[in-house]
Amino acid sequence: RVSGGRVGWAIDAAQPDSPTLQQREAALNMLEEALRHQRKGRFDIAEGLGRDKQGLFPLLELWMTYWRDVMLVASGTNLPLTNIDREDAVRDLAAAISTDEAAAALSVTRETLTTLQRTNTNPRLAVEVMFLDWPGLRRTT
Repeated sequence: RVSGGRVGWAIDAAQPDSPTLQQREAALNMLEEALRHQRKGRFDIAEGLGRDKQGLFPLLELWMTYWRDVMLVASGTNLPLTNIDREDAVRDLAAAISTDEAAAALSVTRETLTTLQRTNTNPRLAVEVMFLDWPGLRRTT
């Protein structure tokens, strides 16, 4: 499930010297870290990510699988999770947010990926906007 049906990815990840699984873990750790932060912390993460537009594509695709899992758990379905190694974190997040918030996070992540692929949008700004739309920010009035 982690490979998403990509046989080549699975074979590469199974190699003893392959960094594939470590890169995946680092990317998911970054998502979870962003969720623990407020605006400044999220913007600091966006600053680093904005330096490599092409590197954002697989990252955002991976993050979409995470948000899909959160949405599935939040909605109470019993469909299998993609990120089975993150089941506890996914369940904790799903318990803390609504299905609508998870769906909105998935949607804005997808929109950010599409925008970056099709336009000359500044990657840092696109990620900052995405992070603002993710759940967990304290609202001030």
